[in-house]
Amino acid sequence: FFGEQSEIPFSTVKLFKKFKLDVVICKTNGSYLSAPRWGEKTTHNGLLELNFKVLFKANELENLSLEYIYERLVEEMKFNDFDWNRERKYLYKPKQRALGVENYLYVCPKCLSHQTISTDKNDIYCKDCGRIAYFNEYSLISGLDFDNLVDWDKLQKKQIPEIAKEEVYSKGLMYLVDTIKYRSKKLGVAETKIFNNCLYARLKHIEYVFDLDLLTGLTLTKKNEVSFDYEEKTYLFKLKDPMIYIDIINYIKERKNNG
Repeated sequence: FFGEQSEIPFSTVKLFKKFKLDVVICKTNGSYLSAPRWGEKTTHNGLLELNFKVLFKANELENLSLEYIYERLVEEMKFNDFDWNRERKYLYKPKQRALGVENYLYVCPKCLSHQTISTDKNDIYCKDCGRIAYFNEYSLISGLDFDNLVDWDKLQKKQIPEIAKEEVYSKGLMYLVDTIKYRSKKLGVAETKIFNNCLYARLKHIEYVFDLDLLTGLTLTKKNEVSFDYEEKTYLFKLKDPMIYIDIINYIKERKNNG
């Protein structure tokens, strides 16, 4: 989401053991900066480097533990496009790089207010602080104490315990998903909020209340589709602020599980 590797499921290495084939990995540099997941406009003439490597030969796998294979895989798949281009200095020369990042960035680094971020061309604004940052010619962040979205995300996640004490709102289309027939039924535009350990979704004639303790399978797909399972049904929301909802729900559920 923010320019570095995501968590790799441990089950991946079990497949390595099962199929007993050579394990070849491909690590990219530049793909995120060329077309970030949240971006509304791709970068023309972006640079993409592909690096292939044989991580394990098939005959090696039998004698290696799952834990060792997993540790090697995680280490070899690490990447950070911002670190890479800080050294590589490829000129992306973006014109509308910032558009869409306001859907994933929800805390202003200057005043720590939430859901006050907006964008225009390469510029990032806070409703209270004005222009706070911009993407430079290398697609790095200028104007803040850090130059990348990885650190920005770490900063905003630290604010989640305080944000979660308040009512948090968003709005978007709500769907009921049939996972057997691969169809979805549009329920309408929902005014949503998270408060008191529940997600509320108000449509024109009905309000849904989801107890976060009973919600499973929380996922963010595409740019803004938040989906989850609840009482043997699957719901999907196309939200304006998907990332803050994902982070708050995960925080509340983890806090509950940890006692």
